Amino acid sequence: MTTQFKHEDAYAFAELLELLNYMDNSELEKIPKKLIDIFKANALTNYENHLNPDIPLEEQELTPKTISYLGILCLNYWCKDEEEKQALLHQAHLNDLKREKELNEKYSYKNIFNNQKSENSEFYYKNISSEKNKLDQSSNIENLPIDFNNFPWYKKIFTKIKRFFNKLFNKAKTPT
Repeated sequence: MTTQFKHEDAYAFAELLELLNYMDNSELEKIPKKLIDIFKANALTNYENHLNPDIPLEEQELTPKTISYLGILCLNYWCKDEEEKQALLHQAHLNDLKREKELNEKYSYKNIFNNQKSENSEFYYKNISSEKNKLDQSSNIENLPIDFNNFPWYKKIFTKIKRFFNKLFNKAKTPT
């Protein structure tokens, strides 16, 4: 049974294989051959090498998936003792907390309704206002006896529904 990987996983496998090519054989021997074969079988075929062995690993532009896979390899195969594994797990936990905090700040319910507009919201509001202008021009709101322009949206709907039922019941009452 073969597993289909996403493009980002295949790219990460290719990037990981490139990293492993720069490592010492003593470190490579710690990784099971079967796992390396899985990386090779599922790596992106048209991957272009972009890593430079002269630049430190922290300064390389690695994808988050590659960093994750590298962390898993480090945890499972390269950590010398349990203390080193615990330190790595603790660091991963701190990174998760930091990421969670960033997401909470970004999507906080307190920030949803504040008046700071981002580029996306400005684009959204421009589209909404242009659609509203088209709608106002296409409907004959100006010709109605009641000025709907100053009403909130819910009062506009309520008034239209009320008028509809009044017309409906008035027609039923009028003799024909």
